[in-house]
Amino acid sequence: MKPIKKSNLYEQAVDEIQKYILDNDLKPGDRLPTESELTQSLGISRTTLREALQSLKSIGLIESKQKQGMIIKDFDFASLTSQFSLSMHINNIKSKELAEARAMIEFAVLPLVIERADDKQIEKLHRSIDKMIKHNESGNFEGFYREDLYFHTVVLKCSKNTVLHGFYKILREHFNSFINDSSFLNKDISSRQKSNQRIIDDHRKIVKNIENKNFQGLKNAIKGHLYPYNIGESLEKASK
Repeated sequence: MKPIKKSNLYEQAVDEIQKYILDNDLKPGDRLPTESELTQSLGISRTTLREALQSLKSIGLIESKQKQGMIIKDFDFASLTSQFSLSMHINNIKSKELAEARAMIEFAVLPLVIERADDKQIEKLHRSIDKMIKHNESGNFEGFYREDLYFHTVVLKCSKNTVLHGFYKILREHFNSFINDSSFLNKDISSRQKSNQRIIDDHRKIVKNIENKNFQGLKNAIKGHLYPYNIGESLEKASK
């Protein structure tokens, strides 16, 4: 690392530390140099260094471990999720756009789901449907819709692709906030239960086609499941 100039000290420190990580091919669990070593190498104060390290923590690149110091953190989508959720509200991203993105991701993973789904994951899908049935019968609609999201999360996990699953988790946070809308949950019970039964039936079709490794059947089941959400044009494009 090289000493940095006087302006924008902590931002330059962030850049230099990131470059150090790349140049030295550091992996999750590897340690950064100590604070003393970093301040000396960069020619900055301990206060400025800590500001830079805090910035790197906030983006999920490093973490502090007792008796180890600063280490490279395993990648996860948690920090991206919170940033995206805030940006979504600030920029007034439309629900339809997020629903379209969700549909595109769900269609993209279907070949991998068919190829890689295992018995354990399929069993989780069956148990999820059982929970949805119980929630619907008892009128616990918040529980129902959270289980609905969990079901689709497991479907994505069947792909065994952590990147696609991570992007889906980011989008899922939007739908979690939708569930928290009490006006949505407090609609007429009988009509809501009827609508939810359609979702349960759709989920059964999805699981059946995953079990049978029927790609076209799974594609049609997902398309039929998402079509009522006013994203038909996007589904047509995604399914071609």
